[in-house]
Amino acid sequence: MSLKLSGSTQARGKDLSIADFGIPARRLVVLWVAAGLVYHGEEEEPPELMAERYLTELIDMNMVQVAQRKSNGRVKSCRLPNPLRQFLLNAAPSTISNSRMLQVADRLDRDDIWHNHIHGNNTIDSASLKDNYEDVFSFLSFDAREGSKPGQDIYNFLNLCILTDCLLLLLVLDLEGVFKPKLPENIARLTRLRRGSSSEGWSRQIGQYQKIGDSMSMSPKQEAMESQLDAVADWIMKLDCLQSLRLKSRDEEGQPWNIHLKSLENHTNLTDLYLLGSLSNPSILSQFPPSLAELVLSHSKLQDDPLEILKDLPNLRSLSLLAESYVGKKMICYSQSFPQLYILKVWKLEQLEEWDIEPEALPCLRQLELRCCQCMIKLPDGLKHVNSLLDLKLTNMPMEPMLRRIRLHPIVKST
Repeated sequence: MSLKLSGSTQARGKDLSIADFGIPARRLVVLWVAAGLVYHGEEEEPPELMAERYLTELIDMNMVQVAQRKSNGRVKSCRLPNPLRQFLLNAAPSTISNSRMLQVADRLDRDDIWHNHIHGNNTIDSASLKDNYEDVFSFLSFDAREGSKPGQDIYNFLNLCILTDCLLLLLVLDLEGVFKPKLPENIARLTRLRRGSSSEGWSRQIGQYQKIGDSMSMSPKQEAMESQLDAVADWIMKLDCLQSLRLKSRDEEGQPWNIHLKSLENHTNLTDLYLLGSLSNPSILSQFPPSLAELVLSHSKLQDDPLEILKDLPNLRSLSLLAESYVGKKMICYSQSFPQLYILKVWKLEQLEEWDIEPEALPCLRQLELRCCQCMIKLPDGLKHVNSLLDLKLTNMPMEPMLRRIRLHPIVKST
């Protein structure tokens, strides 16, 4: 098994991010990949799939414990078994305090050396910052407190570190669970980032825009918003090592807003892309890198058929076309299209009426889910040619006209 787990012997303090509580399996897998902890040699399998398999093996060996499962039986969250956690704590050598710190996992534990640096009111001198954070490549926060203080603490700490030339080697910045985190303007200096994530979104103070990366919350002035979105697009262009990107663009009322994005063709490590918002440059779909394995589009408001544009992505394994991602009436899957696609979700495309599937299209498709496409009154006839399909799920679809065709699809499930 080619997985290297970051041990407590490599960093000052404790790095037990799955010790006391469940951490989403999705988050753990992406972090392992982004931090370069999954080595797959010459195999063609995407590192995310390999990391999932390694996680399953760790669970089978009782080295990781399942905290919660999804309705489909897959692992939703996991944690370290307490006996293993205690063993790792006791086994940590006393010399650890003299080693260079490579990872920070802020768990609001006052025993962690970084706790006062992040959450304290005391002034930190630049020499102390350099001694502790110059070589850090991974920063995770598990501060789930409500209110503005967690976000402000993150802002102050990151800003001061970057000003003193610390954290410049950062590969992973994970603020998932932090309420409305704020990021300083000098975050653009972190050009080595492979993974940036936050449930409420990243934020960067250029003018008044909040939330880079996972989501954006715009100021009331439309002109200022567009300028801020351009700044985000320029910053993303510099992240050559980016492997996972989640952009959610919303206005101050929480409604989907515009996304500005430039060509991603040179982001050859990018495998996971999630975009929520109207694409100001729809042609960007033809400028995705061939490395892309998972793509989610929501509220993109595409006029042209995305299936026609994306059909030749050689490594795409999962595609989700969610609400308002496409506003046209017809889609088509051409022969030989989507050579590696395993999962396809089509949700809430309210204008979609017709979907054609040519023979030999979708040769590897295993799961297909159609949800709330009210104008689509029949299943595509070409679906009978997709011999690899194992699971077809229909949710809130116009079922009466479809029932006549369900006999052709014994794998169909309706909810």
